[in-house]
Amino acid sequence: MAKKAKTSVRSKGYRKVEQKKPFLSKKELIWLAAIVAAVVLAVVMFNVFYDDGSLKVVDGKAIALNPENSILINAGKGESPKYFKMGEVGQIEGFTREWVANSTDANLGSFRFHPVAEDGALDYISVSGGKGTPQALATNVLYSMAQSGFETTAIQETEIGGRKVYYLTYILQGTDETTGITTVSQSFAAYTQSAFEEYSIAIGQTSTAESEPNLDEAGIAAFKEGVLQPDDVLLANLEKAISAISTDSKD
Repeated sequence: MAKKAKTSVRSKGYRKVEQKKPFLSKKELIWLAAIVAAVVLAVVMFNVFYDDGSLKVVDGKAIALNPENSILINAGKGESPKYFKMGEVGQIEGFTREWVANSTDANLGSFRFHPVAEDGALDYISVSGGKGTPQALATNVLYSMAQSGFETTAIQETEIGGRKVYYLTYILQGTDETTGITTVSQSFAAYTQSAFEEYSIAIGQTSTAESEPNLDEAGIAAFKEGVLQPDDVLLANLEKAISAISTDSKD
């Protein structure tokens, strides 16, 4: 009897299938898991132990030592505030101190020092925190005021009490067409280093004066010259303010 011809596997439609190796071997998967675990642990340790100098916040209130004297800024964004303490300011001789709170953030604001003697042209000296280096802030103010039509001086640099200070003056003058009264407003802006290298303490001075009605051009010029504070007076006030500021504490 003739033997039946064997039917090949190929003729039955079967194909040899090569078994693909896994993308990672078991040993490589173990190493990968170990690396991921190490990265997660590093992130956790960083978040637990890293201190960027920001203040703790409890029930929306930034916690600082000597809060009544503390100069703060908020370097956070939106609903994630991050408060830093720039330093502290005490009293300035010959001035009364007032705290002016920020209308949208009770942790922030400025200290205003009003002269006890009310016969001078100075309205007040202000002390607050600034986000940016002293030179950068002075440059920004100069540009902004010039663009807004203020008469500005160049930025000056000096050293007071061992602190480098950048400062400038900007002036706005206008006459009310109805009353004929001319108003001259002079602002002095100074910036010095805070407890943090990237932030500043801002020290401002504001003076405002109003003329008699209906002065002619020469009269307005004479009035303006008489009410503007000279540099030596502005710098003397600045020296008083800086002597009351300490940047030793970040807490």
